[in-house]
Amino acid sequence: FNSLLIKLAEEIRHHLAFKFLPCVDTSPLIDKEVCRLAGLGNYGKNSLLINDDKGSFIYLGYLLTDIETEADIPIEKDICGTCSICVKSCPNRAISERGGIDPKRCVSYLTQTKNYIPTDYREKMGRQIYGCDICQVVCPLNKDVLNKEAKEDYSDLLVDLKELLIMSNKAFMNKYGHRAGSWRGRNIWKRNALISIGNLNLASMFQDVKAELQNSSDMIKIYAAWSLLKINKPRARDILYENLKYENVDVKKEYLKLLEAEI
Repeated sequence: FNSLLIKLAEEIRHHLAFKFLPCVDTSPLIDKEVCRLAGLGNYGKNSLLINDDKGSFIYLGYLLTDIETEADIPIEKDICGTCSICVKSCPNRAISERGGIDPKRCVSYLTQTKNYIPTDYREKMGRQIYGCDICQVVCPLNKDVLNKEAKEDYSDLLVDLKELLIMSNKAFMNKYGHRAGSWRGRNIWKRNALISIGNLNLASMFQDVKAELQNSSDMIKIYAAWSLLKINKPRARDILYENLKYENVDVKKEYLKLLEAEI
């Protein structure tokens, strides 16, 4: 998307000399607010910018320039009204009825954060490996822009959970490096895969998850333990009690917390 903005700027430069800075995601400005002030839409209750024609399934980007232009008029109308479908559909109740979002509860945020994820939040993450679009998919303002009859092959978007658990960093980047979410790295995806396996109760992957208890990452061990307990509580409990003697203080503390909660 950044390259498209540069291409646009170069086209304009054929007619007008000016300086520019393309802004996508990493700008010091707040992208949504810049676009709102430019009259491209207004915030929905889910805090996303919603455009009258394209809904919320849009990429936000802009050019900062030294060209003097006439200011656009921001859209101030309440675009949601009494609708609260996204509020009711959010799996972790992250969206407020009055509008706005608690980012710490948002499933999309949870799939990206490096911080500790509370056990009750893990269950709300379902089978999401990266991101969440539930509040967009259910939004009536997106009804006419969703292409439900698209002929594209979306199989490339599927993630092989078993493969992901044993992937090297190089293999991960080779397969998933072209995706927007790959910037978070293999271990975050792997953590999310362990949560997904537990939520899906994939008994066939019990041994694969158990192997992650030998991982060098304490984070991976902790989420593997949780996943094992979700799949088969009696077997997992015996394994975790046995492993307590080999773990450091932090991992041992987390194992005990999980075991006490499951007894």
